[in-house]
Amino acid sequence: MSNRSFSLSECKIQASILLKELRYNHDSSYYKELKQLLIFNNLDNDAICKKVQLKHSLQIIASRYGFVSWENIKAYFEQTSKTMFNMTSSFLNQWFANYKEAKTYLINHPDHFLLPYKKHFVVCGIHFIEYLEFDITDNNWVLINHNWVEPGDYMAWQKLNNIYNNIRKGK
Repeated sequence: MSNRSFSLSECKIQASILLKELRYNHDSSYYKELKQLLIFNNLDNDAICKKVQLKHSLQIIASRYGFVSWENIKAYFEQTSKTMFNMTSSFLNQWFANYKEAKTYLINHPDHFLLPYKKHFVVCGIHFIEYLEFDITDNNWVLINHNWVEPGDYMAWQKLNNIYNNIRKGK
């Protein structure tokens, strides 16, 4: 899925449209995605139509963008509004308009780091993290899986975010 309109409100609109499709079109091709959610995997389309809720279509939209859950995509929008990294062209970073592609790249390059930048995603090497004045030996990077966008441990992300905000303020 393209990140052409990648905002929380756009994701909610997409989920609402998807919910209507799932409720009123029993032959929808989206039932295949819905059946990946455990509560629907053994139901026929008519039974799914009666049971489907907005939270289920929100989950599908989140997974289309590469996020594990709707809670994670919401946290992403909250986090990126708090953090703006100073990007510089003196480093060779991989830029992505699509989070799913950036996440796949990170999985294939586990020694790299995934950071947000406006509506884009950057996968960078250790030197850029050092340039930002982070301690690369800080275990919080491991806890967040080197992924600032969808951290594995939110408390570890908060610690790193506080460190970065203090660095920016010159403390």
